[in-house]
Formats: sequence, structure tokens, C-alpha cells
Amino acid sequence: MSGKGEILESSIFCRRRGTCGDDLAGDTWIASQNDSVSLLSREIDQVVEQLRDRLEASEQKVADLSTLFDGLEEGLAFIDGDGFVNFCNPAFERWAGRPVSSGIEIEKLFKTPRIVDALIKAQAGQHVTDEVELGDQIVLLSAQPHRSGAFLMLQGLTDEQQLDAIRRDFVANVSHELKTPLTSVVGFAEALFETELPPDKVKDFADRILANATRMRHLVNDLLDLSLVESGRWKPDPELVSVREVSREAWKTLPSEAGSKRAEIELKDGPDEAYVDPEAIRQILANLLDNAARYGVDDVPIEVSTRPDGDFIRVEIRDHGSGIPSVHLERVFERFYRVDPGRSRQQGGTGLGLAIVKHFVAAHGGEVGVESELGQGTSVWFTLPSTGENPRASPG
Repeated sequence: MSGKGEILESSIFCRRRGTCGDDLAGDTWIASQNDSVSLLSREIDQVVEQLRDRLEASEQKVADLSTLFDGLEEGLAFIDGDGFVNFCNPAFERWAGRPVSSGIEIEKLFKTPRIVDALIKAQAGQHVTDEVELGDQIVLLSAQPHRSGAFLMLQGLTDEQQLDAIRRDFVANVSHELKTPLTSVVGFAEALFETELPPDKVKDFADRILANATRMRHLVNDLLDLSLVESGRWKPDPELVSVREVSREAWKTLPSEAGSKRAEIELKDGPDEAYVDPEAIRQILANLLDNAARYGVDDVPIEVSTRPDGDFIRVEIRDHGSGIPSVHLERVFERFYRVDPGRSRQQGGTGLGLAIVKHFVAAHGGEVGVESELGQGTSVWFTLPSTGENPRASPG
């Protein structure tokens, strides 16, 4: 009886208050919302898990690509449109010879103008492949356009590939150097043979033929000298020689077109004797004085100075000409390399003089270098043994 009374009482109370249905409906709505939140929570968890998996996969791919990128034997870098390195791999740093930080200019890493030229062409949309010299190695360069910049790849060549590249370069250079004077000789000779010319024209054409034939003779002689000393077949036969005396003799034998008739040499005080092959030092000084006279200033003396350098004597030849841009300084001792090709050929240079100097000096265990400032002139220096004891001479 008491149980039924409580239910009836509760029912009467609910009808009076009107709350029993509302409470039940509220409980049902709350349960429904709880189910929705639980479902949404599970879906969010699934999305988060999927995103986590994708992120881990992406990170793994990045790590794999980074490992592959860092492990490449080829040097690879991305250069932006302003010429700054954005990123590079360790092999690229090895070719640069230094750590490479993001944001450094490519021109500060490599002085070879052909690398910068290749990047400019690549940034304009061209695909560029070339061979350049970095130190004592020939490197295959590839520059490819990419969005706002270019990819630069540097790959070392094998010894056989380097020899092939040297041969190709040598044949191309010799052919080019001989083609111009030979064409002139043939052209003027045909004109003399086929045309009736007044005596003054005949003499003019004959002078031109002689000048171009002389240029070819100088080129052939320089090639023979360079081939001999590079092959290792030539060995110096040293004796004590007066640097100042050989300088005077070499100056007197320079051709007038070299400018030796418009300037003088000034021999500075200092140590004078070098223990060197007499013919080698004559060619060394003749080539350097010839260059100084051609590119110096009229009526301004060419200075020849000496100073001791341990067991060696350092000889320096200085002109006061226009100077050499810094980007060219590392390459001036290469065969056929010219700072101003047109001017050099016009003045009769073969492009081999400094290469011959470098090899003759090296055969005596010496060193050679160049210093220059635009508008101030150029100094070329070399060292040779001052006594019969030569600790740096290369054997055989």
C-alpha cells in the first residue's frame, strides 16, 4: 500500500508541476548530444592519426631525399635569381673549397667567369653544359633553369675524360689561333697572284703576309717549347746567372711592336744571381717583359726588382698599365687564356707566354704569381733558386 501511494503521490506532484516530461526529454537530448560528441571525437582522433601518419611519411621522404642529396658525388646547389646560394650539398662545398652558408653570392665562391655566365643563361631559360677548370681539375658544369633561379651541378671528370677534354680544348685553340693569320696569308697571296697592283700595294700586302707568317712561326715555336717542358723531357742545366744582365739582353731583343721602343726598363737594386738554366731564364724574362711592354704605358719605365726569399730569389716585373680585372687573375697562366683576346692578337701575342713561364719556373722548383689593380698596373713575380741547393726542385 505504501509503494502504490508513493507512485500516486509522485504522479500527482508531476502533474501539478508539469516537469516529469521535460526532465525525460532533457535526459534524451543530453544523451543524444553525448553520442554526437563521442562520434565527433572519434572522427577527430582518426583525422589526427591520419595526419600524423602522413607527416611521418613526409618527414621520412624528406630525410631520405636529404640523405640522397648529401650523399651525391656531384656538387649540387640552387642559386636564386639574384645570384645567391639558397642551399647546397657537401660535395658542392668541396668544390668551393669552403663551407657554404645560405645567402652567399656565387661570385664569391668561384672566380671562374664561365660559372656565372652559365647561371645567367640558365636563369634566362637555357640549359647549359660546359667544362671549366677549378684548381687543377677539369669539372663538368651543368646549369638548369628552375622557377625563380637555377640548379648548378659540378661533376669531376675521370683522368681519361680530363685528358680528352684537354686534347679537345688544345686542338680547338690551336686551330683558332692559326686560322686567322693563315687566312690572311692566303688572301693577300691570292691578291698578289691574281691582280695587277701598284708597287706600294704590293709592298703593303707583302708586309702583311710576313707579319702573319711571323705570328704563326712564334705560335709554333711557343707550342714546341711548351710541349717540351710539359712532357718532362726537358731538364734544366742550371748555373749562376745575373738577373739584371739577362733582363737587359731580353729587353733589347723584343720586337718593336711590343712597345720596347717607347719605354725603358728600370732595374732596381737587390740580389742579382739565380741558379737557373740560362736559356730558361732568358725566355721567362723575355715573355714577361714583352707582356709588360705591350700592356704598359708609353714612356713609363717597366720596373724589374729582386729580393731574397729564403734559398730563392724573387724577381718581379711591374708595368703601369690598365691592370687586370680580379676575375681573370687565377687564369692568366693557362694556355691560350687572354684577358682581352682581340687586343692580345692585334698586338701579336700567342696566348702561351705565361704558361711557358709557369712551367719553366716550376721545373726549377720555383713559384709564380700575379698581382694587379685596375688603373694602377700589373706585377708578375716568380722565384728561382739563388744557390745550387734547391729543396723544392721536382725530381726527374
